[in-house]
Amino acid sequence: MDRDDEWRILTDYDLLTQLKRLLEPFLLIESIEMQLRDIFTRVFGDSLSEQLAETFDEEHPLPTPASIEHCSYGHYAQFISIHWEEFESLFDDQQDVIRELVLEIGDMRNQLFHFRVDDPDEFDRDLLRFGQSYFSSV
Repeated sequence: MDRDDEWRILTDYDLLTQLKRLLEPFLLIESIEMQLRDIFTRVFGDSLSEQLAETFDEEHPLPTPASIEHCSYGHYAQFISIHWEEFESLFDDQQDVIRELVLEIGDMRNQLFHFRVDDPDEFDRDLLRFGQSYFSSV
């Protein structure tokens, strides 16, 4: 039997490993977004919707979100920057680092969710894992 005639066995483990490789970026990005929303809610409580509306008014280039669920990563990064005094103690005085991290994750999210990437392995999974770990510890 030559090499072209070989049989290969596909196991459950192979399928699960492939599925994890394909789904991991989606799951990490969603987890990070949920953690950011939780942080915003903890910091602003019941006044969060009001703060969002004031921050992203008609004069702001980003559209006014109806709620935290309607925010983009661009909203998150700008909201953190504009309200840095409220977030500073949580993020250890690293405003530029946090802003860039949120924007980079947002860029990866947009590439992935708008099918602008051919191979999920192109993503910096380490950055996504770091972001997920970092925001879950805040």
